Amino acid sequence: MIGTAINAAAILAGGTVGLASKSQLSIRRQQNLRIILGVFAVYFGLRAFWIGIGIPGGQRLRNFLVVLIALMLGKLTGNLIGIQRRLNVLGKHAKQQYELAEQSRQRRFSDGFVAGAILYCMAPLATLGAIQDGLLADFRILVVKAVMDGMAMITFARSFGWSILVSALPVAAYQGTITLLARLLAPELEARFLLGSVYAATGFMVFAVALAILKLRKTEVSDYFPALFFAPVLSWLVG
Repeated sequence: MIGTAINAAAILAGGTVGLASKSQLSIRRQQNLRIILGVFAVYFGLRAFWIGIGIPGGQRLRNFLVVLIALMLGKLTGNLIGIQRRLNVLGKHAKQQYELAEQSRQRRFSDGFVAGAILYCMAPLATLGAIQDGLLADFRILVVKAVMDGMAMITFARSFGWSILVSALPVAAYQGTITLLARLLAPELEARFLLGSVYAATGFMVFAVALAILKLRKTEVSDYFPALFFAPVLSWLVG
């Protein structure tokens, strides 16, 4: 839960700075910080993937193939379900709310709250970071997300007002719930030697998000989410 607490605190801190100060980070500094965060996310993602395919030890090639197939099946399933498409619709709604808030002086409490909840809860790192925090108490991805959310809040708070600060609550509830569920499942997954496959799959998806942060490659990461189901199932079948 540490990662989620840091994330919620960063949202509140960024929003407070945005409301209290008229200045903001320069475009150059924002870009530099984005690059730093992207590099960290690349490292954390690849590290999680490498550690994951090594659990249990001595079977890296088998585990690598299992995770690879799980990711392929996950992507196919995600496309069929339309996970990313549905999330894009929500993201478009949040963007429209932001544009309206920029143009109008009349602000409704629900606008900032809903827009913030969508933007911060539907980001792939919210789910992936919470899972990693629950599985192996690895909350570093949520720290990366926290910094990004805090930066965004400085701008959003000026458009939506104080109402967007309340979006820290659904973030805490959403990510906290996922972390708790992952923590409850971790002992069972570990006992059946399935923990590594899930951790490796999240690591790959974090890496894909990192490439998007660095603007090197845009991947529909959310469509890979079903791989988090396929990975342990396939590991169990071949184990």
